[in-house]
Amino acid sequence: MLGATARPRVGAATRPRRRAGERWRRISTVSASPPSPRGTRPTGDGPVRARARVSGLVQGVCYRASTCDRAAELGVAGWVRNCPDGSVELEAEGPAGRVESLLAWCGRGPPGARVTGVEVEWLAETRGEHGFRVRR
Repeated sequence: MLGATARPRVGAATRPRRRAGERWRRISTVSASPPSPRGTRPTGDGPVRARARVSGLVQGVCYRASTCDRAAELGVAGWVRNCPDGSVELEAEGPAGRVESLLAWCGRGPPGARVTGVEVEWLAETRGEHGFRVRR
């Protein structure tokens, strides 16, 4: 023993204490809301087209590239682009179940994204697009 007084452990009493679960509570308030549909989703298994606006921390986290990859996996056509207000806009066309799967994925996004909302508008006409691309 070097001295009569014991030194506190480094970092033990010198930094402020955080309540248990505090960090997780803060992150959980940024959860994505379910897509809010506008318009009427066409019924049946035919091709449908939807426009969506995704808000939150969705720029600078590879959101557009990840959306293209996910759309290609699902066989959905359309486009995705960044908006000046910090959101991401996309249009997707394909079989109803696949478009809905893409929109559900958009509510989560890639690992670095923090999605706070997805607004969906179902469009009346399809354009017969092929492939999914990033628009600038």
